[in-house]
Amino acid sequence: MEYGKCRGIERGMGRRDFLKAATLLGATAAGAGMLAGCAPKSASEAQAQTAPAATGGLDPADVDWKYETDVVIVGSGSGGTCAAIEAAEAGADVVVFEKDKAMYGGNSALCGGYMLAAGWSTQEEITGYAGDTGEAFANQMLRWSQGLGNQDMIREACLRSGEAVDWMMDIGRTYEGASPLPPVWSCGDTEADVVPRSVYNHNAYGATEGHMATLKKRAESLSNIEIEMGCEVAHILKNAEGSVIGVQLADGSFAITAGGDGVKSNNDEDPTRGFVSIDGGTFAVEAGDEGFQAATYLRLAGGDAQIKAADHALRSDVEAAMSGGTYVVEAGGKGMNPETKFTMDGGTFTVAGCEEGIEAQEVIVNDGELNITASDDGINAAVAERSDETAEAAVATNASEDCLIQINGGMVTVDAGGDGLDSNGYVEVNGGVVLASGSAGGGDSALDYEYGAKITGGAVILAGATGMAETFTEGTQPFAMVAAEGAAGTNLAVTDEAGTVLVSYTVPKAFQCAVVSAPGLTEGATGKVIVGGTVTGADSAGYATGAAVEGGTTVDFTASTTPSNEVGRMGGGDGSRRGGGPRGGGARDAQGNATEGEGATAGEQNGTAPQQGQNTGADQQGTSGQGQQSASAQTPQPEVVA
Repeated sequence: MEYGKCRGIERGMGRRDFLKAATLLGATAAGAGMLAGCAPKSASEAQAQTAPAATGGLDPADVDWKYETDVVIVGSGSGGTCAAIEAAEAGADVVVFEKDKAMYGGNSALCGGYMLAAGWSTQEEITGYAGDTGEAFANQMLRWSQGLGNQDMIREACLRSGEAVDWMMDIGRTYEGASPLPPVWSCGDTEADVVPRSVYNHNAYGATEGHMATLKKRAESLSNIEIEMGCEVAHILKNAEGSVIGVQLADGSFAITAGGDGVKSNNDEDPTRGFVSIDGGTFAVEAGDEGFQAATYLRLAGGDAQIKAADHALRSDVEAAMSGGTYVVEAGGKGMNPETKFTMDGGTFTVAGCEEGIEAQEVIVNDGELNITASDDGINAAVAERSDETAEAAVATNASEDCLIQINGGMVTVDAGGDGLDSNGYVEVNGGVVLASGSAGGGDSALDYEYGAKITGGAVILAGATGMAETFTEGTQPFAMVAAEGAAGTNLAVTDEAGTVLVSYTVPKAFQCAVVSAPGLTEGATGKVIVGGTVTGADSAGYATGAAVEGGTTVDFTASTTPSNEVGRMGGGDGSRRGGGPRGGGARDAQGNATEGEGATAGEQNGTAPQQGQNTGADQQGTSGQGQQSASAQTPQPEVVA
């Protein structure tokens, strides 16, 4: 959607007419292509304000917009709700922001339910008074106001008051009779001042059965109205010409249930727009399609979100980045799916269930906590706009030296039904903690790549089946592939020669071999893999370091920075890969940019069948400790305007 462009406003109501009516009814409305929500204010700043303040002179391109709609209504009272209904029935997408967390309707929900009007269709039937007109009502009110009010607005409200009562009856409001109180309080000028113009329902007050109950029910019945409770508007934003362009939200809560996408930006023409950016707030999203969808850029810098989506939970047609917040997602498709690149610099991202956890051409993890449970691949690097062809064609079609999974820091755990880490190009591990389990069957394993895999640091256990198992092709930190077998839930610990735990993992699926590496392993030294032991201090993922292990079955291995014939690609094929070593002779930095250097050639790696180890089960599960982390990369992102 283009900024400032109104779509779908029909039935003879233009933008000015709508805004005039909304103002008349007491609402604050931002119409026609407005966006809701730039960088939130602090709670103290928001509380200090009693009403939204206007902030003028902003360029829409300079504002970090998070939410796009046609019309924004500030306040859910009778005026705001009437305006929302009228705009929605005219074809606009509408968002109503109400700062109260529980009570819909504002002050209107507390009123007694009386309404003053003249000339509605059943006035004579209800009141017994015939011949009343809006003009007579207007003249009376103008005389009483003594010129102190907006004369045009008073007249407009009186002239259309009968129409408003008829409209309320059309949407379900009923009126039982005239008020038992004086219908209009007279100044005592003439007997004609006392005219029965007050209608009400007996014992129908406020939000329970009164006007607001009818209005709320109608608003909720319209699919193009979203109501956001507990969401305070801090500023009304204007451009240099003085036109309202949107609103700024204080940190708030959002409960979104949508048949399609939960939150969507669809401007794919202007790179300064077409993005979704979240700095704070609490989100509960259930979407019949995608949870968050951005045409160009998805930015997660804060907030707490629970997302359930029938398709992808988080989707960008170009790029996505995460630097803060806590996100828990469930998806029928992918948990995170930007086409070109996903960069994680912080926060906690948990994919509790999905087809594939993360898919992008490049997946870069610099910091944060990433937890993935997937029925297929955990992390998949595949070329952008890839074809979903047959499995036979996919390898050749999707293979590219531009595909990269790079882990530089943070904590990564993967429980995958397919491959744990699957790159159609390269895999690089330079730091952090990486604990991954692949399929227990022979078609997938914990590590899969097309060209090569390199390790220079980090604590790593990649456990899975032997059928398609692969190890690193090169590195500066020693590694090994070890034939070790265990059932699902078995603890696997890697120790040095002295028996000190370097890294441990409670493997969620049955495994037959593991690729291991950790700081503390030296070239040519003997390490140990202990299957089924109890690791001191391990918590939920079974991770610990510098701890002791008791019991279990021990398998010795020799650590090396080059793969040996005995621990190369296991189970099928000769393990040769196109392009030589990682990056085809180069590597990448924390931003995923190519750096100079020469990679090692993997060569042929003839695997041997693994030995069968004894499974003794795991006594304890858990995760603790910290892995190595590189300096966090600066992710390109839209400017945030406070």
